[in-house]
Amino acid sequence: MDSKFPLDESILALCPAGSVVLSAVAHGHSLWTITGKINKRHPDGDVRTCFIKAKKLANNDYGRTMLLSEFAALETLHCLAPGSVSRPLPWGKYISALPDTYFLVEDFCEIDTALPSPSELTRRVLRIHRVSSPCGLFGFPVTTFCGIVPHLNSWESSWSTFFAQHLRETVGMDRRTNGDWPELTLAAERLLTIVLPRLLDPLQQGNQPIVPRLIHGDLWNGNVGRGTETGQLVFVDVGSLYTHNELEIGSFRRYGKQNFGQSYAEDYKKVFPPSCPPDEFDDSYRLCSLKYDLGHSAGNPGNDSRK
Repeated sequence: MDSKFPLDESILALCPAGSVVLSAVAHGHSLWTITGKINKRHPDGDVRTCFIKAKKLANNDYGRTMLLSEFAALETLHCLAPGSVSRPLPWGKYISALPDTYFLVEDFCEIDTALPSPSELTRRVLRIHRVSSPCGLFGFPVTTFCGIVPHLNSWESSWSTFFAQHLRETVGMDRRTNGDWPELTLAAERLLTIVLPRLLDPLQQGNQPIVPRLIHGDLWNGNVGRGTETGQLVFVDVGSLYTHNELEIGSFRRYGKQNFGQSYAEDYKKVFPPSCPPDEFDDSYRLCSLKYDLGHSAGNPGNDSRK
């Protein structure tokens, strides 16, 4: 067996009895996990390929929480927006690893990472955004992640309250990572207590209140590609939650080369018009983009996105 990826009895136990692992090699790139590709031959002669992520336990059970959350998000998207993600297989804990290590396995999908056109991305994203919250609330059954920043997903009826707790957590993680910046702390507090409710409360008022919808949760150009076998766009590294769909496209505006850009947001708006009041869309759009910029800063100390 060609093995350059650390396997464990827990992974081998997932294979049917009599299976043979042909190779286990490092594959892909991740800032927070190690990733690999496993080829195995089942007793019937069928050769299967799967993708694996593993994360060593960090403080506050971070490794377990991150991989459980991605598994839950993948299951939800695979079920409610079929074809948008690879099929998730089991997740679990390594038997023979110190410190404790958790893993997630999914069907392997070779992807081409060339950027899709704005219209193609919009069509694919809307397959997800058409799914509304099963309970009518903002949230998700488990904590999910955008990069290293957790989505605090306790069920909530108010969009303003829900987004405020997410943005406050992101601001706090940025401060813990990069140190206190008094001017930013003051500006953030004014934003959270004055600007945010002024912009977001009206979105749940009037004749067309927003509906919590399923989103990818960490959508940037590194988390989408085209399946080489199907030719369809596939999303990876999901951190899904039920929230206002315009939070998703806030990432298109984020700092640096990782953003999709304004043309993608404009195409999305043609198909899914801005929520009311539409003349305040750009202000709430800017507000949503702050979450992604500060989240990127929190995970990348010293990055200019903080500015």
